[in-house]
Amino acid sequence: MPLFMFIKIFLVCCVGMGCNQSSHTNRIAQDTTYLYRHWIHSHEEDERDKHYVAYRPAGFKFPPARGREGFEIRKNGVFIWYPIAATDGNDRIEEKWSLKKNKLIIQGKEGARNYTIISITKDKLVLFPERSN
Repeated sequence: MPLFMFIKIFLVCCVGMGCNQSSHTNRIAQDTTYLYRHWIHSHEEDERDKHYVAYRPAGFKFPPARGREGFEIRKNGVFIWYPIAATDGNDRIEEKWSLKKNKLIIQGKEGARNYTIISITKDKLVLFPERSN
């Protein structure tokens, strides 16, 4: 299932749910050092009870899986989805992104998708998909 379809389904399940944020998430907008890279979904590390989705940088030694979705964030505002393709490889969908404080906003053909950045380090990115307006 492509990541954007997963997120749409996930968001329907999350309607009305809140997101607990620690005070450090407000500083993320000032430090985007590790944001600009290719991130791969680490579903084994998702925090399902909080609806957090975990990502690791490309090159991370993941356990075997039938396929992994991911995305790349470029400094020039380009956001590239790498959803799982029908052949178990990855497709490539180019979109745009912006950052407002700790909110990552992805603008695609089907509208905007918003994520709260819960934490970001050089080795791990944790996002909370939010309901779009």
